This record gives sequence, structure tokens and C-alpha cells, in this order.
Amino acid sequence: MATPEASAARVPILRHLERLVDSARDLTDGDPAPVGPGERDGCGAAICTVDGHIYGAGDVDVEFAIQSISKAFTYALALSDRGMDFVDQRINVEPSGEAFNEISLDGDPGRPANPLVNIGAIAADWCVSGDRFPRILEFYERLAGRSLSMSEEIYRAEGEGSARNRALAWLLTSAGVIEGHPEEALDAYLRQCSILVTATDLAIMGATLANRGVQPVTGDRVMSEAVAERVLSVMATCGMYDDAGAWMIRVGLPAKSGVGGGIVAAASGQLGIGTYGPPLDAHGNSVRGTEMCAQLSHDFDLHFARVHRPHHSTIRRIVDLSPEARLVELQGDLAFLGIEAALQAVLTAAQDRPAVIVDMTRVHHIVHHAEDLLPQVADRLAETGHRLLVVGGDSQLGEATVCRDLDEAVALLRD
Repeated sequence: MATPEASAARVPILRHLERLVDSARDLTDGDPAPVGPGERDGCGAAICTVDGHIYGAGDVDVEFAIQSISKAFTYALALSDRGMDFVDQRINVEPSGEAFNEISLDGDPGRPANPLVNIGAIAADWCVSGDRFPRILEFYERLAGRSLSMSEEIYRAEGEGSARNRALAWLLTSAGVIEGHPEEALDAYLRQCSILVTATDLAIMGATLANRGVQPVTGDRVMSEAVAERVLSVMATCGMYDDAGAWMIRVGLPAKSGVGGGIVAAASGQLGIGTYGPPLDAHGNSVRGTEMCAQLSHDFDLHFARVHRPHHSTIRRIVDLSPEARLVELQGDLAFLGIEAALQAVLTAAQDRPAVIVDMTRVHHIVHHAEDLLPQVADRLAETGHRLLVVGGDSQLGEATVCRDLDEAVALLRD
């Protein structure tokens, strides 16, 4: 009898992600990015959990310009450098309801509506201490957990088309939001938009926000809990520009998009999502990325309005019933991390037992897509000569035997 590997718990989630990417790749709506190679065919999605597990499908290793996604992370650095009071005096946190490059200041004497529109992002760059761009790049590298580079070609293109952004920078100076010559802050902004990232990088960066500022792969505390909370809050209300309301209703996750075709999203306490799909809608958001984020939110109940019990309580206990069987008792709500923990526990339990009994009678809620993942695990165990019995499940569990109670499951194993 073959022994299943515990890492096989990842396979059903990966397969789901692959199907999601394949479906999104068929979407043909949208226009190419205004800056960049104009590529249309790319499509990829990555997930990084707060435990540091990474899933990816499609073009997750293709590098593209981070563009406006950078605004959220430079805002985090500005808050870390100068403190919230200093930054709040210069940048508001209200949704503008306007296009990303609108020339406007709120109030008297005036400050940008939020740090995620261009004028607010330039102000945030000015708030970064020291040698701005090198510090921004280093900060992004800590978030991604690897070395990153800037595209000189995209930087030059950004500079050639920066008349409007230059006007925004000088408006900030005239209003007293930033002091001195604004060109250095503007240059740092154009350079940060030209940094190359992948969908996997974005997933890890999003997971760092979801993990209260701790990079989940390296364990590095990149920002304080308070800064991570502030950034996620602003992303929730302002991250998707004049489509923010519709995004929150449909997807329900703090997110930030960029005209390079990327989207980063975060489910607090659970995971980060990074997507790549170059064609953009009328709001400048990736058509494919929006669809993939919406589907992931639906399938794994990630919408902020749906609150689940902590994933670490999913496994109630694991008990050896006999040399032939091990019992895995689940409880609570099976959200994304709960599913991952449950699949891992079941496959690990089968490593040295021919049979596993999974007791689901204490499970209160199973997210939508678990209905597909659990049968796949049952079928995988059957392929390796293991038997899976489920107590409290339904009749659609593939090769698993569904039992009324634990006594029936134990009796079936004895027969």
C-alpha cells in the first residue's frame, strides 16, 4: 500500500486555482495597459496564506510593472517613517470617487483625498525619509522576500508621459502639503511604479498585510500591526478607485490594482492574493484579475462580511482507534485555512494507518468549494489503497464511505 504525502493536501486547492485561471484566460474584454508592452495573453493567480503556504497557477512568475499597486506599500513606509499624525496632516483617507489622476485637493488649505490616487501617492513618497527610492525598493523587497528590479524602459515611458503627474506635484508644493522642490518625490514615485513584480510577489506582499505586518515566509516584521491595519482600511475604501464600492460588494476584500495588469488583495488573518491579467476595464482594473478575485472570494467565503471562527480550532483532536484506523475530529467553520488544515490532517493521519475516519458532526459551516475538495482527497486516498470514512458528511464525497455515527464507522472497519 502506497503512503500519501502530507503535501498532497495542496493538490485539490492547486487544481481549483488552475481551473479558475483557465476560465479567466478566456475573457477577452479590456484594453492593454497605457504603459508597457501591451501584452494581452497573460493570466495568473497566486495565494499566500498567513502560515506561509504558497499556491500558484498560470503566469505567476511573469514579471510586470507594479504601477499603482505600489501606492499602498509606499504609504505603509511613509506611516512607518513619519507616524500617522504627520502623514494625516498631509494626506486624507477618504474615497475620492474620482479617477486615479484627478487634479484635486480636499478642504482648506487642501490635501489629497487619499494616498491611493496619484496626487496622494506623490505626497506619500515625499513623506518617506532619507534616500527615497532606494528605501522604497528595499521595503518592497522585504515585503516580497526577494530582490526586485526596476524597468528602465517603463521608467522612461512614465517620465515622458508625466506632465499631469508633474502638475500634481507642483500643486502639492503650492498648497504646502510638501516642502521644497517636488521633483525628487515625483521621480521616486515614477521609479516605484516601474518596479517589476510577479503575481506570487503580490500574494506574499498581500499576505504580509493580512498577517498584521509580518512577512509570512521569512517571518520578518516589515511594519507594525497599526500600520498594516491602516493600509488595509484605506485599500478597502479607496483601492479600486471609482469602482471601489462595486468591488467591495462583489469581492469584499481590501485590494489595490495597477495598470500593469496586477491586483493585490488581502483577507485579514487568512491570506493574500496576487493576480496578473493585462487587459484593463474602464476603471483601470484588470478584467481577468477582478474575475479571479471575485471567484476566489465566493468559493472560499473570503468576503469581509462573512466572519469565521479561527482556523486553528478546525482540528478538535486526532486519536488512534487501532493499528488500522485513526480518527480526525473537525469542528467550527472550514474557511480557507480551515480547509487547508483539515486536508493536511487527513492525509497525515493516513501515512501509517490503512483507514481514516473523519468526524464532521461538530463542523458548523463549510465554505462553498470544500464540497469539491473533500471528494478529491477521498479519491486520492483510494488511489493509494487507503480507506476514508466520514461521519456527518453528505453523500457526495467520492470514494469516501459516509456513516451515520462513529459506531457505524468502527463497525464497518471490523467487517
